[in-house]
Amino acid sequence: MFRPFDAPIDDFWAGNRKALTVSQQRGLDVFETSGACSKCHLVGVSVWPNALLSDFGYDNIGAPGGSTKDPGLGGETGLKDELGQFRVPTLRNVALTAPYLHNGSIKTLREVIEFYNKKDLEKDRWGATDYPETVNHEDLGDLKLSDQEVDDLVALMDAFTDRSVLTMKKGQRFPEVPEGVPSREERKAFFMEPLPRVDVTMPRRPKKRAE
Repeated sequence: MFRPFDAPIDDFWAGNRKALTVSQQRGLDVFETSGACSKCHLVGVSVWPNALLSDFGYDNIGAPGGSTKDPGLGGETGLKDELGQFRVPTLRNVALTAPYLHNGSIKTLREVIEFYNKKDLEKDRWGATDYPETVNHEDLGDLKLSDQEVDDLVALMDAFTDRSVLTMKKGQRFPEVPEGVPSREERKAFFMEPLPRVDVTMPRRPKKRAE
């Protein structure tokens, strides 16, 4: 039920070119090219036979700071260059999950995209971030997207919403399982089994006997 993959984007990738509006199709083009969104929110298939829309890596995008500093990944690893890094979320059903970023500091999807687009140009608009020394300025902050491209990206986010979630009835705790959704057992083949722990201690060489 949590992996129905029955969003309009899935229909589009399955060959139904009418599944997306014209604006959403333009947004998908921006997503994969000038916006570079797909660099982290992967649209390809890797360990799963459907796009998961995340590489599940960690990054510091410079989110506006909250009431208390959250060190993110760096707080767990103790590494200074990982302070302020958080896991890249999937964008599936993202239109339903406001507010956004790890601390809920941005309220709408449009503002999230504007933040990605102009963060480095309009610094006072969003305020200071907690760990500026580790912020990724290479992939976001000055994307030079037009207002139309931002509009089209916002429209695309709706195409990531599963129909089975939208059709849930009031009081229903979980979505219905769409017909054709594979079982857990069928999906296990897409994940490697944990590798056994290997003892990498090098054996000592025996000393040569004196002649």
